[in-house]
Amino acid sequence: MSAIPAGFRAYVAEKAEDGSVARGVRAFAEADLPPGEVEIRILWSSVNYKDGLATTANGRVARISPLIPGIDLAGEVVASTDAGIAVGSQVLAHGYELGVSRHGGFAEYQRVPAGWVVPLPAGLSPREAMAVGTAGFTAAMSVLRLEERGLVAGSGPVLVTGATGGVGRTAVGVLVARGYEVWAATGKPEAAEELLALGAAGVLDRAEVTAESPRPLESERWAGAVDCVGGSTLPYILRTLRYGAAVASSVNTG
Repeated sequence: MSAIPAGFRAYVAEKAEDGSVARGVRAFAEADLPPGEVEIRILWSSVNYKDGLATTANGRVARISPLIPGIDLAGEVVASTDAGIAVGSQVLAHGYELGVSRHGGFAEYQRVPAGWVVPLPAGLSPREAMAVGTAGFTAAMSVLRLEERGLVAGSGPVLVTGATGGVGRTAVGVLVARGYEVWAATGKPEAAEELLALGAAGVLDRAEVTAESPRPLESERWAGAVDCVGGSTLPYILRTLRYGAAVASSVNTG
């Protein structure tokens, strides 16, 4: 028997036959949740760019309708058939199919596969976990991958594109804290002072990092890059990377 109430509140996006999307908070039936080994009372979820796309007509993210968006969640286990996940424990889940082809975190309760569930690290509250959220995890993984490929403080300037977004802003902060010379690219000139206050060595206008070129390679500039935009930005980065450098790209916008 489920520990989730027969009905609970959720933010739901539902696509109509004409292609429009109705969205809002409404009652959702426990019986309409997919199967899974772990039932969670959700305490916090973060809002990501992908969640916005999941609620728009042309977002091309949602794979089911109706859909509860929310690509991450943190909360307390209220039921579990998995021996490794105890009732009452605090956990988080993010990625996989959450908020895309399976109902996500914008609800009071959720049911998920045990393999998606991660115990909340000691000393970290559910609120703090979702303050970091998927964006923070992505930024941290991007920096980790660059360092695994040889990037160290002192290697040279590191470029972060989409620097005012969740991933980009966090990447700037993480890189600065680890001693890197960080250059932030943004299409929002009014955010330049904020990025400099985060510790960026300089701010580039989006036009510079999206400029097209007939040359496959240009003067070497970047010792590494975290690309949060894609599109015409990634070719620019690849043309201007230093020999042996790497780029960590996690794009959904370009």
